[in-house]
Amino acid sequence: MKTNMKSFQSSYVKPLLLVITILLFRGASAQLVDIPGFIRLQSNYIEYQDTTEFSKLVDGLRTSGEKGYRVAHFGDSHVQPDYSAGEIRKTLQSIGGVGGRGMTFPYAIAKTYSQHDYSSSFTGIWETSNSMHNPPRIPLGVSGFVARTSDDNASFKMKFNKRMSDGSKIIKMVCDHEGFEISLNIDGVAIKQSEGKSDNNLLYFEVNTTFDSLQVKITKTDSSSTFRLYGLIFEETNAGVVYHNLGVGGARFDAIIQQKLYNEQIKILNPDLFILDWGTNDILAGDMVTVSLRNNINATIDLIRNQFPNAAILLTTVQDMNRKGNNIKSSRTFSKMIREIAVEKKCLLYDWFKVSGGGYSMKKWIAEKCAQNDNIHLTIKGYRLKGRLLGQAIINSLDSSSKSAILGPIWIKEQENMVVAENEQPVQIEVNRKPVGKKVYIVKKGDSLYVIARKHGTTVAKIKKLNNLKSDKIIPGQKLVIKK
Repeated sequence: MKTNMKSFQSSYVKPLLLVITILLFRGASAQLVDIPGFIRLQSNYIEYQDTTEFSKLVDGLRTSGEKGYRVAHFGDSHVQPDYSAGEIRKTLQSIGGVGGRGMTFPYAIAKTYSQHDYSSSFTGIWETSNSMHNPPRIPLGVSGFVARTSDDNASFKMKFNKRMSDGSKIIKMVCDHEGFEISLNIDGVAIKQSEGKSDNNLLYFEVNTTFDSLQVKITKTDSSSTFRLYGLIFEETNAGVVYHNLGVGGARFDAIIQQKLYNEQIKILNPDLFILDWGTNDILAGDMVTVSLRNNINATIDLIRNQFPNAAILLTTVQDMNRKGNNIKSSRTFSKMIREIAVEKKCLLYDWFKVSGGGYSMKKWIAEKCAQNDNIHLTIKGYRLKGRLLGQAIINSLDSSSKSAILGPIWIKEQENMVVAENEQPVQIEVNRKPVGKKVYIVKKGDSLYVIARKHGTTVAKIKKLNNLKSDKIIPGQKLVIKK
């Protein structure tokens, strides 16, 4: 790693600075306000030990306005409603431009809750399955959902809470439609299929107007045929960030391994970043981390890497939870395992267990009205906070890497990931509150402004401003005001 550091710096310092410029100019939506004191902001970074993996994220976001940037966010019930994923989508699109809403599904057919920004309805008799079923009753595609019908006439509608933005859009319907005639109506106007792009597994429609609703009608032309729907993808014709929410309530870490059609349908999404956000349903019932779970995680990473070697993979950990009055202590074990796998497999890491407050912090989330009384799921407020924090973690890591004198790994020591005893107080981070007194730090040998800033939950820029520093140079024994 050391031998390649100079070439890495040369290739990526300028792109990083460009990304930071964009962030400062357009990233207002990612600013954090009203953060509970138990959130560990000093740990809110995308961590990595392999600089090549981080460079994939940096370079992809840098060129998103020209080439586009596609994110596939897999997960469970914490992801499906899109409250947290939607906040991350906003942050990344503020950096790299709006490339599209991504993949959706008419969840009413599946008899489950929708993503929060649209609703759906349907006619006809449908059968469905999803990633919660093990094994799935019907072969699944990349959305984690499937619906099929053999009705002569069936339909479904989708109604968005806000009208789609102006400009040309592509709607891709991922489906098996041989033996059926498919019509798409946008706000009551029929839209023709794009010639030369549609096939038996994918229908293309180009829309040149703003809209807030659509209806798909399915008419059988062959009595022996069955129509299967896997999802609809909304993309802009201009480049930018497309963020696919692929969350399925109840899903586990073997979800895409169980998707029979995953290999062919993931090519349609062609992700540059995979976010793997499972784990709760793997450990909750038995409060244990099994060898088979670790094997499933490794197999999932290998499956992705074999098909998309140039894509970045971001692993996440689960939050502290309680079930039937007992704390789920395997949340911490899972966090440690994910951290080990991130090193072994050279993945990016977002340690949500640590950032969210560590062990025994769920009660504090409930007290802040950020978590539900089941001690597992968050409230809308909580999910949006989680999404904003992850988006800010991306910004923090880009910012820290661009300012560091030696561009290297961001890796927070594992021992910070401690369990806070139930009768103890977690580390308190003051955010948007009046600081009490002046905090002074004496520089030690080997310190840098970057290291000091991270240690004290602040930034290099703030330390320089407080101490009237014109450069990043500091010396042992020097006194620095950290907070005033």
